[in-house]
Amino acid sequence: MPGMRGLGFVQTLDITRLLDMEKSLNEGAIAFPTFQPGGWRLTRYTLSGYFDNDKKLKNYSKSEWEMLLNAAEHKPRHPDKQWGKTVKYEGLIPRIEKAFLKKIRRRI
Repeated sequence: MPGMRGLGFVQTLDITRLLDMEKSLNEGAIAFPTFQPGGWRLTRYTLSGYFDNDKKLKNYSKSEWEMLLNAAEHKPRHPDKQWGKTVKYEGLIPRIEKAFLKKIRRRI
């Protein structure tokens, strides 16, 4: 394409492959290895105080979806008592982009 420079590819997340709408957070709804039940990354979502961890993703409200997927980094107001004092919450998309996709781009 005219005016394009670089490798010419874009990395994006396919939410339909990343999330299983028939599962809850506790059931492993996030299909990414470090976000599985027992994985430490999942605790940023299950301990945040924002979600009913047994609720199927297909039943999430618009505001729950926005919080799960797109929330900017911040400190939750009412997290679980196990939440670390310095831990911050961030939506799934910016968290994965920051932790994984942007690191891949830097290596190229």
